[in-house]
Amino acid sequence: MMSLSEKKAINKAMREKDTSHLWPIRNAFNVTERAIRQARKFAQSNGQFSSGCEYESFLEKLMSMIVNDPRNH
Repeated sequence: MMSLSEKKAINKAMREKDTSHLWPIRNAFNVTERAIRQARKFAQSNGQFSSGCEYESFLEKLMSMIVNDPRNH
């Protein structure tokens, strides 16, 4: 099971490398923050992520889906 400190470190690293402010989607939201919120809701419904690697991969997949969703453009 992924520890809270590991999750916080991953969230911090993802936020630091975030560049979504350079290409805002409708000037409405930050992609990384939206993905982190969605991942939190997913974990509440389906159980915690087993590892930091799984969590980080999930965030990257969510961010890709958000950016490529035609409803956001």
